[in-house]
Amino acid sequence: MLLQKGAASTADADRLAATTDARSRSSSAVDAIAATQNPISRSVYAGLRQLTRILSRGWRLTIEGTEHVPSTGPAILAANHVSFLDSPLLMFELPRRVWFFGKAEYLDSALTRSLFPALGMIPVERGGRRAALTAMRSGLRVLDGGQLLGIYPEGTRSRDGQLHRGHTGLAWLAFKSGAPIVPIGIRGTDVVQPPGRRFPSLRGDCSIHIGRPLATQRYESRDRRSHRILTDDVMFEISQLSGQRYVDSYAELAGGDDSKPEDLTL
Repeated sequence: MLLQKGAASTADADRLAATTDARSRSSSAVDAIAATQNPISRSVYAGLRQLTRILSRGWRLTIEGTEHVPSTGPAILAANHVSFLDSPLLMFELPRRVWFFGKAEYLDSALTRSLFPALGMIPVERGGRRAALTAMRSGLRVLDGGQLLGIYPEGTRSRDGQLHRGHTGLAWLAFKSGAPIVPIGIRGTDVVQPPGRRFPSLRGDCSIHIGRPLATQRYESRDRRSHRILTDDVMFEISQLSGQRYVDSYAELAGGDDSKPEDLTL
């Protein structure tokens, strides 16, 4: 599961949020949490968690810095994104459960329509600002509930191996919730399961590197410039952890898309 798309400018998001209190941050936000709480969802999650941990032995997975993930309370996990495998590893290998944004197209089939929300996916519609703002409010609701929210600031998988410019919806969520941002660098998953490959290899080398949390309190203002500064600071930390070369341009979406970069804030 990954965050393929985002949506509105931070100014649009602020205007909408100002008219809505925390209790009405969208019914879909409540569903994002509730969908993971029934017995069947918990059983499916536990089974896939165990399967992933078995497979990760073949991938010789190593994880550094788990002490930087808060043991309680909300936090935003911001990671680079080079493979579909990134999300299962973060969801099932970290000590706490993680909710993730994912492209709404994943829900087109009957199986994934039930499975992915049960695992903690928050769907994000491509293109529409209102739909993406609904996803942002759903993310805020998850953070309000004291949970972990996973996000890929690049907005899609990197297909050239470089780390691309981050979208500022990450900062919007952090400023609105007050949650710290935990930078994460993932390595090797693009070899085990390159973009476009349906299934991962059974052998390989993967690693997850978790950095120290960034607190929003150090940023005095909450204007658009601060959103960009915070996002850039996070991307710098991710580049140090992932070992990727940073390029100051947005990642190209698979299949092409006519959305403007400023619309892709999540």
